[in-house]
Amino acid sequence: MHAVEGTIPSTAPEPAMLGVKGDAPDMRLELLWSDVTAVTPGAATRLAGGVLAIDLEALQGLLEADPRLERVRIDLASPGESCRIGRVFDVFAPRAKDE
Repeated sequence: MHAVEGTIPSTAPEPAMLGVKGDAPDMRLELLWSDVTAVTPGAATRLAGGVLAIDLEALQGLLEADPRLERVRIDLASPGESCRIGRVFDVFAPRAKDE
């Protein structure tokens, strides 16, 4: 994993503005990067040994709960696989809280 560390920029509100009494400790943000070597459907969403398993039924349920989405279809594709991916509207870097 690669780590990027930083502190809250000086433009952040003062602790008193956030409703914090007294001195507030410095807050740090740490982003960790994980190498993913494969993606596969799984019973639970988890990353182990470079393999990202995705609970497709849970993901489908979360997406279908969004009224802005008319239809949801999830397919997994891997580099080198013979397939076409069309109409990609947005791409983002997934983030999760490491527990």
